[in-house]
Amino acid sequence: MKADFERAIELLAPDILTLNEYVHGPTREAMVAALADMGLAQVLVTKRVEGHNQVLIASRTKLVAGDLAAPQVSVADSPNFLHVHLPAEDFELVAMRVPWYEKAKEKGDYWEQFHRLGMDAIGRKILFIGDLNVDPGSKCAGTRWLNRMVDDGWHLPSPEGPWSYISRTGMNSRIDHALASPHLRIAGARYVSEIGGVKLAGPDASAISDHAALVVDLAV
Repeated sequence: MKADFERAIELLAPDILTLNEYVHGPTREAMVAALADMGLAQVLVTKRVEGHNQVLIASRTKLVAGDLAAPQVSVADSPNFLHVHLPAEDFELVAMRVPWYEKAKEKGDYWEQFHRLGMDAIGRKILFIGDLNVDPGSKCAGTRWLNRMVDDGWHLPSPEGPWSYISRTGMNSRIDHALASPHLRIAGARYVSEIGGVKLAGPDASAISDHAALVVDLAV
C-alpha cells in the first residue's frame, strides 16, 4: 500500500512539485524513486546547511539550475531558496520558504532584498512560489513589501480555500503564495487540505503536514 504522501501526489498529478521544510538524505531515496515512477524524475535540491530545512523541486521535464540567489540575512536563507529554469516550458521557477525571523529588522531586511531581486527579475517569465511566512491580510514588514511588489506589476492571486497553514490549536493563516511576473498568467490557485481521503493538512496528528498543498494552474 502506498504511503499517504505518495498517494496524495499521485492524485494531485502535478507537472512540477515543490517541497519546502524538507530535509534531503538517504532516507528520502524511496520517496524520490516514487516520484520518478509518477513521472517526476527530474529533481534538484538546495545544498544542505546543518540545522536548516531545504527545498526540493521535481519536474516531468528537464530542470536547469538558475542564477538567482536568495536574500542574505542569515545562513537559513540559501537552503530555503531554489531557482530553476524549465527549457521545455520556457519559464523560470523559484521555490522558497521565507525563514521565520523574530526580529522586525531581519524580516524587513529580507523583504527589502527580495523586492530588489524581484524588480531585477520582473522582465523574465518567472514564478516565485512557497511559504512566504506572510499573510497579505496582516500588518507586518513583509506584507508592506509584498503589496509594493504587486503595485510594481507582480501578480499575487488569492488562492481558493480558507487557509494554507493551521496549528494544532486550530489557528490558521494564508502564508503560502505564488507570485508571478507580468509575463506569466496564473489561471487558478487553490489550497488543498484533503484529496481522495488523504488528509494533507490539519490540526491533528493524522494529517501529513500543517500546511495545505498550494496548487497553481499556470498558463505558459
